[in-house]
Amino acid sequence: MSLPFPLDASYIRQRLALGLPGKSAHLQLAVPNRWIPQIPPDDAKIAAVLMLIYPDDQGVQHMVFIERDNQSKGVHSGQISFPGGRVELGDNDLRHTALREAQEEVNVDPQRVEILGALSPLYIPVSYFLVHPILAFSTERPDFVAQETEVQNILEIPLMRFFEPDVRQLTDLKVANGMRLKDVPYFQIDDKVIWGATSMMLSELIMILQGEASN
Repeated sequence: MSLPFPLDASYIRQRLALGLPGKSAHLQLAVPNRWIPQIPPDDAKIAAVLMLIYPDDQGVQHMVFIERDNQSKGVHSGQISFPGGRVELGDNDLRHTALREAQEEVNVDPQRVEILGALSPLYIPVSYFLVHPILAFSTERPDFVAQETEVQNILEIPLMRFFEPDVRQLTDLKVANGMRLKDVPYFQIDDKVIWGATSMMLSELIMILQGEASN
């Protein structure tokens, strides 16, 4: 599958400059009756994730994801997400947080990454986090290494896979607390299910790259 636009840093910067779709993009992949756009509480925990685009050896643009350890007791255990985590003392800004976490979790070298901009922040009530997606670009594939204590698998997925006609589907999911969610929208990539906040961030990125109107 080929895309009608270039997946390079220049094109992405141009699209970002036109504005962000935000809520309208998030709602396309939101869990029905579970996620309602709202103002985050003043004491929400702040986090940042790195949405890194990079080429493989054939020049095909990929994005890196992590599959979190499913042995932990956290609400997001076993889920697929972008590298990232909570803001810590000593972080200069949200970009610093995203790059630091990506270096810790998958060995991304911050010096070899170009930050393109930020996507719309997303509040996740179940974990009380306000997450800031930081979009970045690399001209080469990082030498990925998984952090043993938190990362079960590193997933490298061609970005064009998220534009395939049948990639968005619906399913019922059983989450970490035992609750079963009905008719959850998600991205089906081979045998992997990408849903929740990660899929909502991807939805916004896809709308941006396609040049769809912002709010």
